Amino acid sequence: KNLENLIKALSQFKNIRALFYGKGSLKNTLKSLAHKLKINLTINNPLEYQKIPKALSIADVFALPSLEEGNPKILLEAMACEKAVIGTKVSGIKEIITNGYNGLLTDVTPKSIAVAIDKLQDNGLREKLGKNARQYIIKNYDINKLLTQEVNLLKKITVK
Repeated sequence: KNLENLIKALSQFKNIRALFYGKGSLKNTLKSLAHKLKINLTINNPLEYQKIPKALSIADVFALPSLEEGNPKILLEAMACEKAVIGTKVSGIKEIITNGYNGLLTDVTPKSIAVAIDKLQDNGLREKLGKNARQYIIKNYDINKLLTQEVNLLKKITVK
């Protein structure tokens, strides 16, 4: 997920707090790096699915600085919660985020991530991106629309 570079990017700012969820093998490495760079980092255990919206609601910004992605559902969930999002220009993310419209796209480097974080110090921009992100999700990920598309696809591939 490129979290080391996110921590390095965060070191460019004062009074910033990072909240990660997970219990992967990098937990201690990330904590050590954050401590060394004087980043206020909390790493909580993974959340039950129904608790994710509440956790996202306390964030000002959601960042997914991945080196690669498949189908980043957590990004879609953050956008649905009207959060300003930062994502890297990798497959799976760049197809969802339109840079400057419903989020910010960056390179995977700490410097590029820091530039995006700095831009989102602007409350007005954060609010605009968050609203556009939510509208994008409503328009493109409505459950009824997705189910209709899936049924139509299944009908096409089963017709001889």
